[in-house]
Amino acid sequence: MGRSVDYRMLLRITVCTMLVSTACQPQTDLEDEKARLLQMDRDCAAASVEVGFVEAYYRYLAEEATVMPPGQNPLSGREEIYATWKEEAGDDVLEWEPQDGGVSQSGDLGWTWGNWVFTTTDEEGQSQRSYGKYVFIWKRVDGDWKIVANIWNDSPEPE
Repeated sequence: MGRSVDYRMLLRITVCTMLVSTACQPQTDLEDEKARLLQMDRDCAAASVEVGFVEAYYRYLAEEATVMPPGQNPLSGREEIYATWKEEAGDDVLEWEPQDGGVSQSGDLGWTWGNWVFTTTDEEGQSQRSYGKYVFIWKRVDGDWKIVANIWNDSPEPE
């Protein structure tokens, strides 16, 4: 006498197994996403040189962004950051190069850090440079990476 197969039970087990195995697979290739995020940082840095750092930041900032300048109170909100910096920037040039970064397991948050050079012109027309390091915290907004936080401080001049 043959055994009968409960096809409904077999189908349920198959579907559950597929769902569990799919849920356990990473949804984002974290190394590819890290490379993409570092490229976004490089693109923002290139825009800083092309159109000025205030305009570049504006393109890459999330609406709820916060920046934490050394020795000053934080600025919050894309529009407030833009308005404040637009008033103060002048012809100053901010250049930077990301060094490393990472992406959260969920693929929706990331960070980059790097070194910057800030060039201003003093009252005698002499170029003055300062150097430092930064951290950007990035968040995926509508599929694109946007900066939600930025903190930086000074470093000695590189050798």
